[in-house]
Amino acid sequence: MNNVVVHYRNGSLIKGTTNDIHKAKPMFHLALLNSKEQPKLVNVDELKAVFFVRSFDGEVQGGFGHLRDGEKQNAYGRKAELLFKDGEKVTGYVQAYHENEPMIMLVPERLQNNYRIYVNRTDVKNIFWL
Repeated sequence: MNNVVVHYRNGSLIKGTTNDIHKAKPMFHLALLNSKEQPKLVNVDELKAVFFVRSFDGEVQGGFGHLRDGEKQNAYGRKAELLFKDGEKVTGYVQAYHENEPMIMLVPERLQNNYRIYVNRTDVKNIFWL
């Protein structure tokens, strides 16, 4: 199971776990954090991004092996800066970029609680390849 924080275009967010998310799929199931309800079906069209997190409280105990929080990590893919329509920017490595897929997978440049981000392509204003 993947711990995720789902950011909607309207600014709301929800936390939970998923095991069927894929950047090429238009929907995935999300089991809400601390809920006994059945997993909710999430439509990617409603989202800004999905952040894969190590910890829901934003802190990681024990660090990241030999690297400290904020240090650059080596990652595969093409380095890019994504500019969202709301002005937010995120920099990292784009892996397996395909224009026809609804989501762009990005590995953040610096180590942090987020270790992978699926970005909704339609919420990106521009991609700057670095």
